Amino acid sequence: MSDTSGDKPRGGMSPAAWAAVSAIAVAAIGAVVTLTTNWWQRSPPAQPAAAVAKAAETPADAPAAQPGPGASTLSDAEPDAGPDARPDPGPDPARWAGAWSGSFLEGGQRRRIELTITPGCAKGKACGTIRVPHVPCAGDISLHDVRPDGAEFSVDRFEPGSAAACQPGAGEVFRETPEGALAYTATYSGATGVLTRAD
Repeated sequence: MSDTSGDKPRGGMSPAAWAAVSAIAVAAIGAVVTLTTNWWQRSPPAQPAAAVAKAAETPADAPAAQPGPGASTLSDAEPDAGPDARPDPGPDPARWAGAWSGSFLEGGQRRRIELTITPGCAKGKACGTIRVPHVPCAGDISLHDVRPDGAEFSVDRFEPGSAAACQPGAGEVFRETPEGALAYTATYSGATGVLTRAD
């Protein structure tokens, strides 16, 4: 029996069509590989299942893990500036209520000073009296300002018999020492001294 099919074209795609399909398939595979690589590089690293489970079990208010030896943290470099960080309010003259006496050095001369602070002394309020006998000078004091380095008092309403040299105004600064005394500075003259409780 003779084969006559050789004279007829075979069904299906031509070699050129197969080449085009192959090129499209190669391009599609390349695009998938490129997209997958880019996605893989940008996605966060997966956490091990144990780490995810541990994070889920940790309460929200649990303390943070502490860094190991030699580790540096931001808190090591910066001071605490949280909502609870407050500046030093300075001395509390209300705790100094009572009578004080001592001396101060001014112009090479040691002079006596006496101070009485009333209970409840507060900024802007009358707080007692001050007396410097050698002038003589005696007047009422009020709390002018409170700073970390001391409490500044203002003097006014001088008693009869006070010298004309007694001038009203602020500048009498006191601060408590570790020994429980009051260190004294007159900002207008540079005089310094120490007072101890007299009562």
